[in-house]
Amino acid sequence: MKKISLALGILIGYLPFSAADCNQLHALLPGKVFFEPSEIYNASISSYFPLQGRLSPTCILRPESAKDVSLAVKTLARKRSTHFAIRSGGHSPNHGFSNIDDGVTIDLRSMNDIALSKDWKIARVQSGAVWGDVYPVTDQVGVSVIGGRGGTVGTGGFITGGGISAFSRRRGWGCDNVVNFQVVLASGEIVDANAAHNKDLFRALKGGQNNFGVVTRIDLMTHEQSPFLGGAILYPKEAFDATLDAFTEYMNRSTFDPDELAELSYTYVGGDQSFSLLLNTFHSGSVQSPNSLQRWTSIQPQISSTVRTTNMSKKLQPSSCKVYADLKRVMYGTTSVGISPTIMKKAYTLWEAAVNDTLSRISGMNSAFIIQPTPPPPKSFANSLGFGNAAVPEADSVIVLLAHNWDSEADSKVVEDRTYELIREINNAAADEHVEERFRYLNYAASKQKIFDGYGQASKAFLRKVARKYDPDGVFQRQVKGGFKVF
Repeated sequence: MKKISLALGILIGYLPFSAADCNQLHALLPGKVFFEPSEIYNASISSYFPLQGRLSPTCILRPESAKDVSLAVKTLARKRSTHFAIRSGGHSPNHGFSNIDDGVTIDLRSMNDIALSKDWKIARVQSGAVWGDVYPVTDQVGVSVIGGRGGTVGTGGFITGGGISAFSRRRGWGCDNVVNFQVVLASGEIVDANAAHNKDLFRALKGGQNNFGVVTRIDLMTHEQSPFLGGAILYPKEAFDATLDAFTEYMNRSTFDPDELAELSYTYVGGDQSFSLLLNTFHSGSVQSPNSLQRWTSIQPQISSTVRTTNMSKKLQPSSCKVYADLKRVMYGTTSVGISPTIMKKAYTLWEAAVNDTLSRISGMNSAFIIQPTPPPPKSFANSLGFGNAAVPEADSVIVLLAHNWDSEADSKVVEDRTYELIREINNAAADEHVEERFRYLNYAASKQKIFDGYGQASKAFLRKVARKYDPDGVFQRQVKGGFKVF
């Protein structure tokens, strides 16, 4: 149908706005604009992690430099009826967040250079790189960065959404380890945002996603990191009570260990109607012993364990280094709760009930209830996530991720409705125990969640002020439809 309408437009001397804009971009950036059914176009579409990310843009631009991005954004901003999307890794399951139907997708993945400063203290990472590209560069010289735990997760979206790392309980959010953003504004101007220049933009990009411009390079602080103890333990359902108790104790301030990070993924697999727990755990301290993860390694029974001395290149979650061509629909949803002696078991029980009463009836359903501590706020330059300097969320706040994949679009509304209902149920349980939290982690959020309300009114007002300053015509509000918007 798209080809027929395009051909008809040519015959009558009219091209749809996006087709005309694609032709203009093709003339301005020859060899970098691709149309269906070219091999590069098709490869880009098929590489999206969730099926709902595999949309049909009129064309795909593969820029190779910030100047290419600048020329493209400046051109598209003049065409107010043309919509465009920005892709770093394309990992978000939310429809239209990094791709578009009948518009222009700016696919940054050709911009994937990674360079270390001479003293190895800064890693300069173009935002088309994925974390599986970054860690081999840093590991070889004994340093690391606060980056993603999945090899195919993009650097740009991860950082501008906050970013949780294997080292986050000690070193904070990924965005708080950025020393500079290179950004293309709606005007086409290429600017740096850091603690000395464009300071308000620097703060806004730390959690404000794509509301201000296109981030083309991220300069990250490195830290010395020797091999550390970490891995995955797979438990059967018989171990669930003990692991939930261990997680509650892990969140106890009196036993707090900033070098220990645990992510617990309680999983239902519809194919065999089974429940299991995959624990990803790390202890990144310079002094390690086989007992540093004993709270987890001592729990029995276990199905398998890969806990060993490792590094980030080796520790990337095994499932992260390929695209699941067999996945159909994918949905994430999130909330946060404070810790109490009973809240984790109550939240888990609510998820299991949702599986049993609704989700298990969906064809091809796999579902996960995932919990981990919230990273600490920065000690110096603020981000936009809304935590006060005195907050200690790393010791008393838990991020909950609900993740599902299933077969048919026909079941999507049922899954979405039950997920939003489950979030409300968990929030109500937390309120009953006086441990409710307003924060919602952007990178785990469903498309209808009000993320910036969870940052607090002061932070939301700040983000709107910065958006008006750097994008006065609202290009990234109006023409870039994907992402969570501050207006």
